[in-house]
Amino acid sequence: GVSAGANCWFERSVVDSWEEDLKVIDCMGFIKGSYCPHYDEEPLRRPAVKKFLQDNIFESCYASEGNAALHIKNESDYLSINFGKDKNSYLVSLAKGKVKEVPFEVLSIRA
Repeated sequence: GVSAGANCWFERSVVDSWEEDLKVIDCMGFIKGSYCPHYDEEPLRRPAVKKFLQDNIFESCYASEGNAALHIKNESDYLSINFGKDKNSYLVSLAKGKVKEVPFEVLSIRA
């Protein structure tokens, strides 16, 4: 699916494939860092990413809302591709114990 197609490129990703709880799995690692799909579609995603950050499992995490994708070029150019109304991708981190979501520039391809 779309989420597995995004997850596989990163070092780690947030999945719900085998258990009820969200887990972190190791992936192929072509892109440094961690990734979380369905960031706004499933109510446990945001709290899980926050916990993984607080527990130092992630330093930061790329996250995409439903109907958004993250385009990465040379691990330095980032663009959120939006194919749903007001959807985005973020770099999520902790700043002084609080979740910081930095949105990427958006290219909308909605019809």
